[in-house]
Amino acid sequence: ASPRAFIHSAVSCAASALGKLGRPEAVPVLRGKLNGRNRLTRYSAVIALGQVAPRADEGTRGDCVGILTDLLASGSRGGMDVQARNFALVSLGRIAAVSDGEARGAAVSRLLRSLEERNASHRNFAALGLGLACMGREDAYLAPVTDAVRGALARATGDVESRGALCISAGLLRDIRSAELLEGIVREKGDGALRGAAALALGLIGDPSAIAVVRGALAEKQDPQLRVDAAVAAGLLRDGEAVEILVGILGDAKSSQFALGSSAAALGRIGDERAVEPLS
Repeated sequence: ASPRAFIHSAVSCAASALGKLGRPEAVPVLRGKLNGRNRLTRYSAVIALGQVAPRADEGTRGDCVGILTDLLASGSRGGMDVQARNFALVSLGRIAAVSDGEARGAAVSRLLRSLEERNASHRNFAALGLGLACMGREDAYLAPVTDAVRGALARATGDVESRGALCISAGLLRDIRSAELLEGIVREKGDGALRGAAALALGLIGDPSAIAVVRGALAEKQDPQLRVDAAVAAGLLRDGEAVEILVGILGDAKSSQFALGSSAAALGRIGDERAVEPLS
C-alpha cells in the first residue's frame, strides 16, 4: 500500500476508536473529518458519531444528531456521497435508540422524512434506522413510526431491497398490524430473499397466526436461503409442528451449513424432544 493509503487507513481507524470511546470532546474532531477527501475516513467519522451516543450525555447526543442532520441536508454537495448519507441514517437510529429527549425526537423526525425520499437506498436505510430507533419502545413515538413504516410497505412495489428493508423494520418494531402484509409477501411466488425477510419479520413480531405461513415457506425445498430464514422464524415462533421439517433439513445431505445451523438453532429454541436424537 502507498504511504497515502496507509495514512488514510490510520486516520479512519482513529476515527472509529474515538467513536467507541464515547468522549464528548471527540465530536468536533469527527465533524472536522466529514469534509475530508477520503471516503473511508468520512464513513468512519459518520459511524463514530453514532457510536459516541451510548456513553455520552444528552447534550452530546443532540450535537451528534445536528451534525448528521446537516450532513443529510447537504445532499451530494461537498463530496457527501450516497453511502455516507446511508451511514448517517443508521447512526441517527442508534442515537435515537438510547436517547429520550430532544435528540431522539429530532433523529426520528429526520428518519421519517428520509423514508419518503426518492432515493431508494436512503429509504432503505431510513427504514432500518427507524427499526433501531424504536425497537422495544412503548412510548408516544412508536405509533407514528409503525404507521409510517407500515404505510410505506403497503405502497411499495417492485423494489425488492426496499420492500425487504421495510419488512425487517416492521419486524424490529414488532408491529402486529403489519402481519397481514408480511404474510402476503411470504406467500408470493417471487424473490426468495424478500420472502425470507418477511418471514423473519413475522418471527420477530411473534404473531402465532403467522405460524402456518412460515411453516409453508420452510417446506419449500427449491430455495435454500428462504428455508434458512423460515427456519429462524419458526424458532422465534416456537412452532412445534415445524419440528419434523427441521429434522428433515438436518438429515438432508444437500442442506447447506447455514440451513443446518439455522435448523439446529430453531429446534433448540422450540425445545421439542423429537429433536434430541438428530441434534445429539
